[in-house]
Amino acid sequence: WSMIAMLEENWITISQAADLVGCTTAHLRLLAKRNELRAEKVGFVWLVDRAHAEELAEKRPNVGRPRSRKNSA
Repeated sequence: WSMIAMLEENWITISQAADLVGCTTAHLRLLAKRNELRAEKVGFVWLVDRAHAEELAEKRPNVGRPRSRKNSA
């Protein structure tokens, strides 16, 4: 395994994590700064531990107004 392959398998960008969890990147950055999310800032890019983001997505409560769905017509 190369280091790049390991990174791609275990880490995702913060925008990918936000899509997975269903929240904003700003919220995830806040969680990372509070050490509530396993993430690392590499240069200008935040990388999030994929497994931890998946755990967060599973236990995140569905509260608030549902997101609108655009009709593809």
